[in-house]
Amino acid sequence: MKEELRSQMIFDDLRHARSVVYNWVYLFYNRKRMHSSLNYKTPVEFENYLKQQLIDQVH
Repeated sequence: MKEELRSQMIFDDLRHARSVVYNWVYLFYNRKRMHSSLNYKTPVEFENYLKQQLIDQVH
């Protein structure tokens, strides 16, 4: 995280720092990180997989 947020290392206040960290973790990192509970897929990959499963069931 340190490398990715290097350009944001100076924050206006604590609320700004928390907001930047929250956005990085929940909107960036967790979307790209593989999750064991998702069969080692990223959340985006797993969502696409489920959508494809639904399409396949309909047809």
